Amino acid sequence: MANAQEKKKPGKVVDLRPDVKRKQLLEPYRWDVTAEHLDRIAADLWPGLAKANEVRTVKGSLRKIPPLTREGREAVDKLHSAVANMTNCLQGLSEAALKGLVYEADHLAAAYAEGRPFWQAITTEAQKYKDIQTQHRTGKGPFVAVLRLWKEVDKYEVREVDTIAVRCKNKAAAIETARRLLAENAHRFDDGVSVEAEVLASLEWEAEPEKEVAET
Repeated sequence: MANAQEKKKPGKVVDLRPDVKRKQLLEPYRWDVTAEHLDRIAADLWPGLAKANEVRTVKGSLRKIPPLTREGREAVDKLHSAVANMTNCLQGLSEAALKGLVYEADHLAAAYAEGRPFWQAITTEAQKYKDIQTQHRTGKGPFVAVLRLWKEVDKYEVREVDTIAVRCKNKAAAIETARRLLAENAHRFDDGVSVEAEVLASLEWEAEPEKEVAET
């Protein structure tokens, strides 16, 4: 088994509520800079550009983002909450319960046109969680051994500051790799810094597309 490892930049934060609230407060005051603004700022910063006959505006093909009204934002918040509740509900079900839910949701999608897209989405998500549980039960298929370093930000928040991930052929191999990663990185444990190892099914690792994984 190779010792190749991929170390990634700081990752997720456990508690995102302060960031979301801050974004909502700052949104009305955000300035969307246009190409014309950048051209004029550059002309002010570098006087030599003033010798040119004119300041030409760079025209792009970026689609204009439609404004989100207060009513629309309230709807987004409600939908976001509903999606989070749905995810929590599916994650808490057993493999047998998910199997029955997949069948029922697929039946409802076919029977009711009004809510068909939503039931189809629920079917897809429920099937994913069922497949994850099946893979953990059987231990077959690719698994990923993951080691994360968490640094305490304050009393109620920790930040992921490093991630090492290695893809393995099955669950047993991933467990052995996770043990090795723990041993190799035990020295990084410190006051306010914790080291955590876990074994993820391939479908679970797909939820972190921004991170790369080393191959064994």
